[in-house]
Amino acid sequence: MRDVHIAADAKTGWVVGRGGDIRATKDASATWTQQTSGTSANLFAVHFAADAKTGWAVGEGGDIRATKDASATWTQQTSGTSANLFAVHFAADAKTGWAVGEGGDIRATKDASATWTQQT
Repeated sequence: MRDVHIAADAKTGWVVGRGGDIRATKDASATWTQQTSGTSANLFAVHFAADAKTGWAVGEGGDIRATKDASATWTQQTSGTSANLFAVHFAADAKTGWAVGEGGDIRATKDASATWTQQT
């Protein structure tokens, strides 16, 4: 596993890793449930909004995945890069976010990841 995000309730959380692996817990990590990410790309980072339903995972080859249902389903987003993305973070509004990666690549979104633009 490469990254973990734990919600404010300290019971709900997600981890991401190799081969598109995403797992979720609802019981403070007593048990983990495999999620279907829809990718075989290695995932390097995960971040969820305060509502613990809206989240993003980023990884290999510019892969960005988004969920609006606490990770029950994930959809591919168009990042506009093939660089590996190593971190993702969203502001409290869950619309404004950034992903950063290989070679100094910085991507930003202001529409909850519907579109991403390269930053300088």
